[in-house]
Amino acid sequence: MEKLETLANSERIKMFVIDSLNLWEAYGVDPENDAAPKHEVLKTYDGMINTVRISGNGLEIQAYDTEPQRAADIVNLIVEQVDIVNKEMINKNKNSIYSMYKGVYEELVEQMEL
Repeated sequence: MEKLETLANSERIKMFVIDSLNLWEAYGVDPENDAAPKHEVLKTYDGMINTVRISGNGLEIQAYDTEPQRAADIVNLIVEQVDIVNKEMINKNKNSIYSMYKGVYEELVEQMEL
C-alpha cells in the first residue's frame, strides 16, 4: 500500500493531473508569467489533495475543490494514473526477471551442448 500512496503523491502523477485538468487556471497560476509557477501550482494542489491509508490495505484519496465535479475528476484521474504506472512497473519487473532467467537458461543450454 505504501507504494500506491507514494505513486499517488509522486510529482509525475501530480503534474499529469494538473496538466490534464488545467488546474493551472483553476488554481490561478499563470505558467507563463508567474515567478515560480510549478511551485505555486504544486503547493495549491498539495493543499487540496490528501491520501490516507485505511484499514485492509486501502488507500483513500480525498480532493477538495470549489467545484465538486472537478474534485471527483481529480480523484478519478489519480486512481487511473496510479493504476497505469503501477502496471508499468510490474511489467518492467516481469520483463527484467524474464530476461534474467532467459539468459541463465541459454547459458545452461550452451553448457549442455559442450
